[in-house]
Amino acid sequence: MKNNYPRVSIVTVNFNGKKYLKKLFDSLSKLRYPKNKVEIIFVDNCSTDGSAGFVKASYPKARIVQNDVNNYSKAINLGIRAAKKAEYIALVNNDTKVDRDWLKELVKVISKDKNVGAVGSKILDMRGKIQNASHYELPNFYWGERGAGQKPNSYTAVEEVSSLCGAAVLYRKSAFSEIGLFDEDFVIYGEDVDMAFRLRQKGYKLMFAPNSIIYHKFHGTASEEFARDYIERNRHLVSSYTSMWA
Repeated sequence: MKNNYPRVSIVTVNFNGKKYLKKLFDSLSKLRYPKNKVEIIFVDNCSTDGSAGFVKASYPKARIVQNDVNNYSKAINLGIRAAKKAEYIALVNNDTKVDRDWLKELVKVISKDKNVGAVGSKILDMRGKIQNASHYELPNFYWGERGAGQKPNSYTAVEEVSSLCGAAVLYRKSAFSEIGLFDEDFVIYGEDVDMAFRLRQKGYKLMFAPNSIIYHKFHGTASEEFARDYIERNRHLVSSYTSMWA
């Protein structure tokens, strides 16, 4: 990559997550990546906690996009559409803190091979243990968090994987013209698995980048019950779609 850094739009979606935003934005401001090659797009899903106003006042260089409904997948699509000049789209959850080389390590992997459609980070919990090092497939259209609970020095290889966690992932923007944007029927949860299937169907590879580190507060802005309900609902969507693709 050397000095030829591509343009990246970092999209973060927010719903009433104001209490997490300073940690995220402050960490993004310290990225070891040319500032003129990065834009931050903040998509707000009808928050009532003053999130958008806080970002506008505290981080004026961030672009703010207002969604008209609390739909995570639709918000991602709004962010992608707003990214006019980017070569890559990075998605990052609002309840995270990125390592200074988080973005550079993702770009390093994806830029080496035009057949790579997406690259995922090593996601650690706030104690420093692995939360996700990509997904692995389980029976009945469930997916597991690879490496969950293990020490951070586990999973050290750059390798091809089956699916990537949407909490911290970099997509090749041109791939969306082939596979389409995120399916808004998912609303939230499972939309990343659906995207993985669609990319792989078109012949793209998904890669895990172990040196791209991010810290994530699990379900920081969603209850466990809410998450479980949508995971159960959406695995049936994945099931029906994969049957159509077969």
